[in-house]
Amino acid sequence: MRLICFAAVVALLAARPALACDGGVFAVLYKPDGAVFVAEVNGVPVAESLDPDATFTGTSRLTPWITTGVNEVVVTTATPSENGIVQVLLNCPRAAPGNGGGAVGVARLDAAGTQTFTFDAPAATTLELPYSDAVHEGNEGLAAKVAALQDAFRSRDVPTIVSDHETMLEVAAVMGRPMKKEAMSAIFAKVLPTADIQYLDDYEIHEALGGRLRIVTGPDRSTAPVMVNGKGFRMKSARVWSFIDGEWRLVAQ
Repeated sequence: MRLICFAAVVALLAARPALACDGGVFAVLYKPDGAVFVAEVNGVPVAESLDPDATFTGTSRLTPWITTGVNEVVVTTATPSENGIVQVLLNCPRAAPGNGGGAVGVARLDAAGTQTFTFDAPAATTLELPYSDAVHEGNEGLAAKVAALQDAFRSRDVPTIVSDHETMLEVAAVMGRPMKKEAMSAIFAKVLPTADIQYLDDYEIHEALGGRLRIVTGPDRSTAPVMVNGKGFRMKSARVWSFIDGEWRLVAQ
């Protein structure tokens, strides 16, 4: 399903005051309740629902996609829902002195259009990641890397696929979600032979996180160059890249 790009901005939420706490983590909490939407933080898609019958509640940590200082959230709603909502929260440990957590921005999905709000992130809520200093101009060579990864999926070349996901595994480890290459290899070896894999060739490339990242996606901002649908397993790949140490590297699905 393709999201429609709406020119009218139906709501602009004012910037919220900065919140802070030791060990705090920013996250997005969303309940579409039938809304079709995509939410982006600093240009990176972080939450979406393309199913008008969806009733789930989802959450995702924003740490990889925020920067110290002002961060921008853009929520685009194609099909509204009266009770649909997207919130950005600062979650603080219970023992944090002077707990300053809570909602830093809210977008209601009850009207079609685009909503934008900002929030401030203190240095204590950000991490040093492989792409933290990887501001890069231009996209030269990126299309070739995307095509090569697509070819690896087409041929079910698991060693090449895993090798291309190594930087993504580094990011996951910094985030406290480590996965060994052997475990990823085992998953792909099991799933890929019978999976339905779709490829997006007519894609767009967008800068994100102040030029540190490139988002490779379709006009709906939710599709990816590789979309795997296996038994009990779904993933997107080749969507979030960064130019690190002289080459394009995949840093997230």
